[in-house]
Amino acid sequence: MPTYLTPGVYVEEVQSGARPIEGVGTAVAAFVGFAEKGPFHTPTLVTGWDQYTQAFGGFTEGTYLAHALYGYFSNGGGAAYVVRIGGSAESGARSTTTGRPDHEAVAARPVELGGFLIAAKPGVTGVSVEVADP
Repeated sequence: MPTYLTPGVYVEEVQSGARPIEGVGTAVAAFVGFAEKGPFHTPTLVTGWDQYTQAFGGFTEGTYLAHALYGYFSNGGGAAYVVRIGGSAESGARSTTTGRPDHEAVAARPVELGGFLIAAKPGVTGVSVEVADP
């Protein structure tokens, strides 16, 4: 292919007004469940198993949040948001207003996480969590 060289002529490419959409990370997981300790109804960013155990405690019998996060981080998972909706059933702490265990009294309050409303279904017994648009 021939190359044309013309003295004094320079070509400068200028970007048009429209720019392509820049990609952003979408690989951030969210976990909702019961934990031994930690902030209630507050999405907390956790980046490793050690950070999770410091903020929310370790494995607690009858709960699965710690098991889920342990598996997530063991399999190469990165950042994750954790929302604690109550404690273990064995905690024995009672609410001063209802007399029920704290995890039952606190679990009904909804929380917003990433544009979604996460709330316990009213009138349903046992552990039930629903994720819906706000």
